[in-house]
Amino acid sequence: GVILAEKRTRDSASRRVSRKSTEQGLAGALIAQRDMIGTDEVLKTADSALLRQYYERWYRPDNMILVAVGDTDLSQLEKLIKKHFSGLKAKTPVPPCPDFGRVAESGTEAIYLFETDLGYTEVSLESVWNVVPTQPSKAEGLLNLQKYVAEVMMDNRLQHLINQPKSPMTSAGFANGIFLRRLGYTSIDARTSPEHWQQTLEALSMALRQAQEFGFGASEFTRAKSEILTRLKKEVQVADSRESQSLVSRIINSLNDNDVFISPEQELALFAPALEKMVLAEVNQIFQEMWHERRLVKVMGTTELKAKDGANPEGIILKALHKAEQAEVTAWVQGKEAVFPYLPIPAEQGKVADHISYKDIGAERYVFQNGLVLNLKHTDFEPNEIKMMATLGHGRLGETKPGLALLAEMLLPESGVGGLTEEQLKEVLAPYSAHVRFQVEDDSFQFQGKGLKSESELLFQLLYTNLYDPAFREDAFQRGMRRIHQAYAQMESSVEGMMHLKGERFLAGGNLRYGAVPLEMLKTITAADIEQWLRPVFKESGLEISVVGDFDQQEILGLAGVYFGGQARKSMQELDGEQIAFPSGKALSLPVTTHSEKGMVTVAWPTADFWDISRTRRLNVLASVLDDRMRKLIREELGAAYSPYAYNRPSLVDSGHGVLRSVVVVDPPQAKMVVDKLK
Repeated sequence: GVILAEKRTRDSASRRVSRKSTEQGLAGALIAQRDMIGTDEVLKTADSALLRQYYERWYRPDNMILVAVGDTDLSQLEKLIKKHFSGLKAKTPVPPCPDFGRVAESGTEAIYLFETDLGYTEVSLESVWNVVPTQPSKAEGLLNLQKYVAEVMMDNRLQHLINQPKSPMTSAGFANGIFLRRLGYTSIDARTSPEHWQQTLEALSMALRQAQEFGFGASEFTRAKSEILTRLKKEVQVADSRESQSLVSRIINSLNDNDVFISPEQELALFAPALEKMVLAEVNQIFQEMWHERRLVKVMGTTELKAKDGANPEGIILKALHKAEQAEVTAWVQGKEAVFPYLPIPAEQGKVADHISYKDIGAERYVFQNGLVLNLKHTDFEPNEIKMMATLGHGRLGETKPGLALLAEMLLPESGVGGLTEEQLKEVLAPYSAHVRFQVEDDSFQFQGKGLKSESELLFQLLYTNLYDPAFREDAFQRGMRRIHQAYAQMESSVEGMMHLKGERFLAGGNLRYGAVPLEMLKTITAADIEQWLRPVFKESGLEISVVGDFDQQEILGLAGVYFGGQARKSMQELDGEQIAFPSGKALSLPVTTHSEKGMVTVAWPTADFWDISRTRRLNVLASVLDDRMRKLIREELGAAYSPYAYNRPSLVDSGHGVLRSVVVVDPPQAKMVVDKLK
């Protein structure tokens, strides 16, 4: 029951699209024969003897890898490993591995799937070929670096195409690699709306042929190398603060791929000189070689293609590809070089009016004469890194129209800043790791920044430009709205999405700050509405900046005074939250039109807001106890769900409001039984 429940839980539109792509695109390979979790026939009839036979054949010591990472005594760890694992013995002879199979290596094939639940149409051009497993080598690593440079350049071009005012694409990407050590692949793909699938196919084909026939340019090459070198250098500077879990995953992935795991210092030593010596002509040639004779063209998702003039959907797609490839190819036109920072440094430097030292927690608080608050906390557990957060305004509480916050979070990052588009800003920041991200919280607007210690001033320049020269571009707004439409269409076709669309608001008594704002309301909002809401706040609202990490305190204090201490800002009156009416004793049933045979049960109880910390912790413990009981009853005893869970969500702004909920993805006929058990 549990395995069938897992299969039900994991079923989704994107998984069905992936399965179709694998079955047809990788036909001939073992992985294309069935879904990895198994067939219903086997899952429903397998007994303990069959499961044990399978387990003992493949789950054996010679197939096991043990990876340990962290602050530990190696000699003690070695003793523990020997004690607990040395006695493991295989119970069956080593079985022969099944033949992996081979994919076709020539021809062009169309793959089509009409899947309304996906919410968007995915169009892609791919190449797939067979690979003979090899041993890792330095030469292979340097070749992969050249491929990666080509990948970055192609991806940058795709982002440029997305950002064009009349682009049919809402997202696009390029990928190249080796799958399971046996299959090479290269792909260029994009998301679009159903009516624009052919236009998107033509755009992808043109972008690919431009790169193949004319190659990439010198400025693109310089930018890509700069981006990669910046990442390599940053990895070295933050190497001592890497998380153990991340390291474990990277080591296991390297072992699974038969690759050599090396340190950031080794990567920089190997790849930095190679980047310096790399030749553009060689990279252009390698890009050509990344595409093979076997070609796949895919159109999957919300586009419904019907047989026409004797051609089936696949024939229609192949005809469209042929038409796209007949178009005349012209060389890629590179945009003008951008400059940052471009705003003049403020003439008046602010002065500190008050300073409070919190010795118990090692923090400092400075209040400037204009009201600017600067909080500093020096830490050394992430060497050479600093994090910055600027807060201002009222956030969602200050919405003049429901949905402004959602669309603002979408619009600002894609608009860049006043003097630079998003793409231009990324280009000028390519040599650096510093970045700033905007988000809307319940009670404030936030700009969260992160960078290296040497990039402290750049972080302040980015924040200054975002506040005093923000952009609200109409083309970015229209592109974002197309993505919003796709996201809502996807949510309407899944039980999880429907819970977000309507269920969350029901649990909050109909309050529109909870869950998804109705799409019809979002359609009434314009880019001008967002600008009218945010621009005055960015320019005038009281500002609080917090900096944490490995920084020079006097440098940060000086930068804050220069960029933000001299301008007049006014404190804003605090806004109170609302009284939320929990729908005690009520029930809501939401039908969902979907191809997934699953339902979702949510049973919820009112709790309280966040600010009694002791109470909040007890409620979190209560949720953990409920979660464990659900696992034992719903999963282990009843076999009705794969991963039931429970959690408490207290409000930070609405006094007295919080909800503890239990959530179970179920087979629809079992929904009532599960509800009764949870109650």
